[in-house]
Amino acid sequence: DDADFSYYHSWQSSLRQRLSRGLSFNAHYTWSKVMAVANGDFWLGNDIVVQDESNWRRDLGPTSLHVPHSFSFDAVYEIPSPIKLLQGFQISAIFTAASGSALNVTQSSNRGSSRPDYIAGDVYSNTGNRFQYLNRSAFALVPIGPASGGTIRPGNVGKNAFLSPGRRNWDLSLAKAFRFRERYEFQIRAEAFNALNHVNLGAPIGDLANANFGRILNVGEARRLQLNARFRF
Repeated sequence: DDADFSYYHSWQSSLRQRLSRGLSFNAHYTWSKVMAVANGDFWLGNDIVVQDESNWRRDLGPTSLHVPHSFSFDAVYEIPSPIKLLQGFQISAIFTAASGSALNVTQSSNRGSSRPDYIAGDVYSNTGNRFQYLNRSAFALVPIGPASGGTIRPGNVGKNAFLSPGRRNWDLSLAKAFRFRERYEFQIRAEAFNALNHVNLGAPIGDLANANFGRILNVGEARRLQLNARFRF
């Protein structure tokens, strides 16, 4: 069955400054929630696998696209100067920050989309090791049926009930333009992506049956620099 049920609600705010005195910027914030039985897609072949075939509503939860809070800011500033050699400098910046995306805690078995039980305690680890993100002792495996190889019942953990680590990033650039007459301009630009070299953590292992459950084994891209030049006429 490729049917699904989904809804999306959000608060969206934007603040824009048109170019004035060499400065322009845009700021955008979204607070949202997207819920579905699967991922909210409607297409032939989107076969939904739920933990409890007799109660699809138990799989109604955040989708993999769910990011509750998202903020972005971009600005361009053309540095004013009465000195001709210092004219044409431009600074640009892009800042993005977001809470983590939906995180699904699962239990591998022959039962489709099986999940474990939550028993007690904080689901997020407080050991001080940020790469051990989830607390294994907060969960318990549902017993496996010897004949079926699947869990003997649905676990009580909701689908995508938790959030992976948040992320933030600064991209910066500095450019200098050289103008010749009225028709020609040569610009050289230096750009830094993830300029502060901030470590953005990836999603942890979500399968409770995995020995690495709760551990983060990957991180986002490190700082990257590039130079480019452009000639306009």
